[in-house]
Formats: sequence, C-alpha cells, structure tokens
Amino acid sequence: MALIRYALFDANDAFVRDQLFDDGQYVPPAGVNAKGNYWRRVVDTPPSFDDDIETRAATGWTIGETTATRTYSVAAKNLAALKASYAARVKADAEAERARYITAGSGKALEYREKVSELAAWAADPADPKDPAGYPLFAAEATGLGITLAAARARVATAYGQWKAIGAAILAVEMAAGKAIEDAADGAGVKAAYAAIAWPDPE
Repeated sequence: MALIRYALFDANDAFVRDQLFDDGQYVPPAGVNAKGNYWRRVVDTPPSFDDDIETRAATGWTIGETTATRTYSVAAKNLAALKASYAARVKADAEAERARYITAGSGKALEYREKVSELAAWAADPADPKDPAGYPLFAAEATGLGITLAAARARVATAYGQWKAIGAAILAVEMAAGKAIEDAADGAGVKAAYAAIAWPDPE
C-alpha cells in the first residue's frame, strides 16, 4: 500500500488543500462534488536548481483530467546581494588564513605592533650596544629565552619578514578574488570566482 497525495480544488480551480490517502484503502471520488470542489492526484517534480545562486518557488498548478501538476519558477538571486555575500566570505576566509600564522587577540595584535615599532627604533638607534630599556619587548623575549638582546631582535625580524611575505600573498589573493567577484556578470560567475580561490601555502 502506498500513500498518495491528492489536491483539492474549488469551482474556480483554486487550490484548497492537499492530503495523503492510502491508495489501497481509499481514493477520493472522481468528478465534482456539490460545492464544485474536486480532487486531483498530485504530480510534484520540482526542477533542480543551484541553491547558492538561485531561488525556487512553487507558482501554481497545471490541472489535468486526473492529475494536478505543481508548477515552479527558478530565478537568479539578486546579483548585487550575491556579490556582497561572497565578498564577505572572501574577507572572512582571508582572515582565517592570516590566523594560521599569527596568534589571535587584540592584546597579541598590540604586541606585534610594538615589536615592529621596536624593529624600526633599533634600525634608527646608533647606540651600540643598545639599551634594553628602549626595547622592552625584545628585552622580555631575551630574558625569557636566555638569549641576548640582539638575538631576540633577530628572532623578531625573521618572524616579521616571514609574516610580511605570507601576509602579502594572502592580501594579493584576497584582492584578486574580490575583483573577480565584483566583475562577474552573473551568479554562476560569482560562484566560479569564489571556487577558483587558491590561498597561498608556504609549506
């Protein structure tokens, strides 16, 4: 036994409701009842669509002698909104890529900025040897690792150089992806531009 869906329509062919019937026990009567209502077996085969870039909606019925076929429309999503959504995804992805190489957190970000500031100050400082008081973060790293102030500065310079290289590569991909999305002529182009992104892998 199978459950079969039927739809009830009124005298003006307007949809009233649908209901499942056990085909082996009861089938709605054929023909029109006293109110002008009638049943039709439902044929519902939604068309395929790409949920990322399209919308699908039921629009009505095509009524035959024994069946009622549900009709659908498939439409492209608003292109401007789609581009904005994918552009936001690119920015979030880029930030996630950056997080692979740096420690997250506002305090850590401030520490990174201060270390870069100390690198610049070191380059402009003619004193030799340097006064640790002028480089508190280098000094803290030197003390913590049991190395010299110059060695601590060298560690920071190396790490900063590596970060600049990977950071620049991530930025280049982010900017190119954003432009490709903005330049896309339709939703399929937007989706293809996003799918084509290849983030850098220094390993």
